[in-house]
Amino acid sequence: MLGIALAGFHHTFGAYDQLVQFSNTANLTLGDTRLINVNNTELSAIILFQNTTNVTVNNLVTYGCSSGYILQFDDIMDDLSGNLVQLQRSNFSNSPAGGITIGNHSLFVQDTTFDTLAAINHDNADGATLSVSSCSFNNVASAINLAQARLSLTYSNITNSGGGYAVVVIYSDGASVSDNTSQIVTIDTCQFLYNNASQGALYMLGYDNNPQQTLNIYNSNFSQNYGLLYNMLGGAVTVYAVEVVNIERCWFQANRARTGLGAVYVYGFETHVTSLTVLDIIFLGNNGAQEALAPTELAALTDTGECGGLYASYCQCVAISGCVLKITLALGCAFMVLVQMGHLAWQVAQTSSM
Repeated sequence: MLGIALAGFHHTFGAYDQLVQFSNTANLTLGDTRLINVNNTELSAIILFQNTTNVTVNNLVTYGCSSGYILQFDDIMDDLSGNLVQLQRSNFSNSPAGGITIGNHSLFVQDTTFDTLAAINHDNADGATLSVSSCSFNNVASAINLAQARLSLTYSNITNSGGGYAVVVIYSDGASVSDNTSQIVTIDTCQFLYNNASQGALYMLGYDNNPQQTLNIYNSNFSQNYGLLYNMLGGAVTVYAVEVVNIERCWFQANRARTGLGAVYVYGFETHVTSLTVLDIIFLGNNGAQEALAPTELAALTDTGECGGLYASYCQCVAISGCVLKITLALGCAFMVLVQMGHLAWQVAQTSSM
């Protein structure tokens, strides 16, 4: 096991893009490492792992570092079998730098805290997995920015974060999803609290020409999240062109969006249909009153009715059951569902809107 300690370090020599580099290495463990006030904004990363396999990082503590990223995994590999990075029991805090950027690896993050930085950037075209469990993200610009990879986010808290595109961004564009690869995103037993971002707390963009994405949100709490951008929708969850969306046993309270759709917005896209299932959800006090959130001059820019709870459009198969809506503020409605060439199964347990 290798350990590194750098404190108060100002990198001023050479034309290097990183401070420490590991190349063509297998089965590497980096433990008990401290990176404190390592400052140079010209660095792409403080520690670079290049063409490495099976890396474990334990008990890494970083504070006050400025560079592109603290950890960078830069690899070009065709075979991902057995190739993974594990990050455990670590702390990233108070850094203008980004936390982790990774490509072509599966990344497993557990028992780690991210505070006041951009946390995880995962860009992969070969079907890797990002697994995040029992982590805390607080006051981060973004918690997860994910392209192409599969995601499992469990038992984690994301609070007081945002300012960027969204707190959690998931997307697949064009060639990012091959004909035989599906992208499955599962969020289970998580809390999204007091987040502010252009697209709200969670944003997922699928691939409209060949949809193979599934979004599962289970047993999670979305409360007091705000979508700032006037032409985007959904303060808690916004989903575009995703084949299957399942939201079950969740709590949505006091979410709002500048466009006027308070909690959840699901848009199936015209070229294909989205299957949407919403079961056993509580919508409480989500604010869809647009003019209360946006300046008067922006009020006419949306052509959708204000909706406090759930807005679903171009969804072929929709099932809604066991949901409770209370004090959902909306000029138009608490639920709006537009079903295209399909069917709607609707059973709401209790409603109380105003």
